[in-house]
Amino acid sequence: MKRWLFIIEIKNNLTLIQLMMDTMYYNQLEIPKLDIDYTNISGETDAKAIDQILPGVLAITLMQLGLFGALNLAKLKENKTLRAYGVTPVTKRTIIISELFVKLFVCLIQGLIVIGLGALIFDLNVYFGNTHLIILWILLGGATFISLGYMFVALFHSFEATNGVIQIVQMGMMFLSGVFIPITILPKAVQGVIHCNPVAYLSDALSAVITNTGSYYGYLTDFIFLFVIMIISTGIATRIRWD
Repeated sequence: MKRWLFIIEIKNNLTLIQLMMDTMYYNQLEIPKLDIDYTNISGETDAKAIDQILPGVLAITLMQLGLFGALNLAKLKENKTLRAYGVTPVTKRTIIISELFVKLFVCLIQGLIVIGLGALIFDLNVYFGNTHLIILWILLGGATFISLGYMFVALFHSFEATNGVIQIVQMGMMFLSGVFIPITILPKAVQGVIHCNPVAYLSDALSAVITNTGSYYGYLTDFIFLFVIMIISTGIATRIRWD
């Protein structure tokens, strides 16, 4: 028994000596260090990862809130509750506008909470001089995706169909937005899809105004794209029979 313990001890000592010799050997080697440099979308190198990711996550959050928030109307439509409003002075436009204002308020509160938590917990670089622009872009993004949700409610008759389409659309918008994977490293075909995704434009605008850096598409392009999507989807939602 003692002999076996002696052998084990010798092996352990030899292993420890070999490990120490290997460590000394690798310390003498001149292995280049890997320096990771975060470069933002405008080419500036002082950006942090959170400065690029969190505005995109906020854009995705607004997208999901707008699309899934419209399912309440889809349920009312399926239960024939909206048809009952036809005998009242309340019009579809009034219902949509009132729902829009309530959900926009929720979008604004949620957006400010996300940015505040990002600054407090993750050291997000927030430029408070653009607070008014941050609020405006949150409201525009929220209105765009709420209008898209209402458009799907108007186009499909059942709650299950509307929910299924919204699930598919939001998954595509989330993963093909350039938030988690930089646009420049993706194939050209995928880049073309991203350039048609409103989440990409909202993420670009939010990232620029929150961190006070350059915009990839440009503020005017971001605004025009989101505004046109909002107008078209609102027009479709208010002109199709909901019953």
